[in-house]
Amino acid sequence: MTGALLLIKLDMAEVVHTMGFPQWGSLRYGCPCCDVILAELYNVRYIDNVSWPCKRHDAEAYELACSSCELDRVIPADTWRSLRATLHYDKRLYTHAFRGRCLQADMPALDLKKGDRLEPSHSLRDVGSDFDHLAWPQTFRFWRRSQETSTRHRNPLFSDDIGTSPDRTIAFDWLHCLSWGVFKTFLIWFVHQLWEANVFGVSGTGAALIIASVPLLKIRLFDWYAQERAAGRSHTEVQDLVPAMFGKWEDPKLSLFASEMNAFLLFSEALLEHVGHLLPNLQRIRACMTPLIRCYSLIKAHPFVFPPWACQEFLDCAKVHIIKAQALGISLVPKHHFFLEMSWKADYQGSPGLGACWTDESINRFLKQLSAGAHRAVFHGRVLDNFNLAYSWRAKRRRY
Repeated sequence: MTGALLLIKLDMAEVVHTMGFPQWGSLRYGCPCCDVILAELYNVRYIDNVSWPCKRHDAEAYELACSSCELDRVIPADTWRSLRATLHYDKRLYTHAFRGRCLQADMPALDLKKGDRLEPSHSLRDVGSDFDHLAWPQTFRFWRRSQETSTRHRNPLFSDDIGTSPDRTIAFDWLHCLSWGVFKTFLIWFVHQLWEANVFGVSGTGAALIIASVPLLKIRLFDWYAQERAAGRSHTEVQDLVPAMFGKWEDPKLSLFASEMNAFLLFSEALLEHVGHLLPNLQRIRACMTPLIRCYSLIKAHPFVFPPWACQEFLDCAKVHIIKAQALGISLVPKHHFFLEMSWKADYQGSPGLGACWTDESINRFLKQLSAGAHRAVFHGRVLDNFNLAYSWRAKRRRY
């Protein structure tokens, strides 16, 4: 079976716990695709479609980050039992834990130190093995956490042999990066500005003001839905709008699903036309909101390939929004940097819409049924072969 790996689509959490990269809050390596430091995470200077202000994590950089931590050791027949006795599982959750099956003490005979972690390799696929079935000597691979930089373990999905690297292959899911990230951050701030300005003219302060304002906001929202339906435009509609969805006065939130968040962003533009004159920073708010709406429109208009002008406009909108958001005092989150990454990669990865993880979630149930009938000894080959045949048959069947 032949295939081509184009993109690795990632939910934001999967960047860390599945792909093996540092946490977003890392001072030195908060981004899996470049060497930006935490202090410069939202700096848009020197970013354009042909240049990036810091080193990208290409195949060479990823190989260097992995090889600097990897220690290949030949284990002789008279040493493996003492090695097995020294290994234990470090299940601690704090930052400096060794995270895996590692050494409890130094082993000078192998030039290994306490905490060196046993890693999967060609000679040892299962690090939980008891080693009894192996013929000695064997070459084992260890990982030294004290030498880590931009990665926490080697991920076999990234290899120069198949042309993949974090920079070229990782595609951020725009549902989590934009809808539940950049859009949500701005809308939480925007709605709180509505409460502070009391644009609906209700009585009360704090929580009482929110409780009184939400029903009026709901009326305007549902009227906008009706107008959009009459114009032939469909949106994912909120079934109900209650004060609890907006959090507390001192801790504002916006509890909407991602597609509902997209529609609420468009509604906010219409709402701004009616009540914007009551806001003290109307022009600055509009200048911050408009780039987000334009980015959303570009994704919808070009679901597969971004023409060059769209790549340029998308990146420009991302930069303008971040600059305007900082000027308004909006607290930025790491997803704003991933917004820049998504914009910069559109030139060679295509539309950010291609990175949508939810488009393939319907396959999970189908894949589960195939996996249940595959023996673990031939699991990978059986699932791939059966999936190719069964899914092609299902796709043809749908046409009739």
